[in-house]
Amino acid sequence: MKHIRWFFLLVATLVLVNCTNTMTSPTVARVDNIVLTRQDLDRRVAIAQSYNNTGTPPTPEQTKQFENSIIQSFIQQHMLMYLAKERGIEISEEEINTLIEQLRMSINNSGSISFNDAIRSQLAMEGENSSEFRQFVASMLARDKLTETMIATDTVRLELESTLMEQALAPVLNIFTYHILVADEAQAVEIIDQLNQGASFEDLAREYSEDPGSGANGGELGWIQQGQTVPEFEQAAFALEPGQYTQTPVQSQFGYHIIKVTEREERPSMTENEAQQFVNMQIEQELMQRRSQALQELLIAEQQKAEQENRIVQPAQESAP
Repeated sequence: MKHIRWFFLLVATLVLVNCTNTMTSPTVARVDNIVLTRQDLDRRVAIAQSYNNTGTPPTPEQTKQFENSIIQSFIQQHMLMYLAKERGIEISEEEINTLIEQLRMSINNSGSISFNDAIRSQLAMEGENSSEFRQFVASMLARDKLTETMIATDTVRLELESTLMEQALAPVLNIFTYHILVADEAQAVEIIDQLNQGASFEDLAREYSEDPGSGANGGELGWIQQGQTVPEFEQAAFALEPGQYTQTPVQSQFGYHIIKVTEREERPSMTENEAQQFVNMQIEQELMQRRSQALQELLIAEQQKAEQENRIVQPAQESAP
């Protein structure tokens, strides 16, 4: 799924790659010995405009912005491929074919557009069999593989695991609760009157409660902690001491509740197994964020270095007015 995510992220930038004879068309941008020609750029713009025709021609400024996004994407794609090669990362044809098939299945399952039409309209490329699209897919793989090399998993785990586990296992107030749920306030008042006269809460729940999950079990909800129920229920329940029940009906979106609490106890918010799953998930998310940030910083630094060494040539950026 991460490859599918990168597909749509990179769609927004319209990655462009194609090398044509520079003697027949001026060079617009260059990364090392790979060039983007004026002819290629015009062709890509024409493909995108033919698939995204709104009836109103784009303004010169819109066309210029679109061209610039293509140029920047061209540079970034080839910087990714350059860095992958420098780090000994290989991308096989089999990997490219596998990812293309995953992308095809994702687009086709949407049912709204064919795979090739998606490539042409969203990437401004000729189609899945074009070399430019295969190079685009290769750059997606390069990004993924580079990202995985940026920061070691053990580094993040060592830094975060103890703190996260402590948070996950920190004791929080839990209450053991029962309730009776009815739709009518007058009936709820009548049930409270019966409780005040000594009736069994569990028996009344079995007889009157409209909650299919707890009614047959005497109204038992079990242990709950703050944040697990609707606010009206939570406020009333956590105000009760063990053995108490609400003396007035508690209204929520579900109806009218009579709530009873039998125990209050500081308990870990998660079991050890749940806590470990939580820690693993948090570490994975943090690792992804740090790796993505590190790769972006590396790309910026390498591009600046390449520009200084004249390995990257692109049009001068105009200053904003």
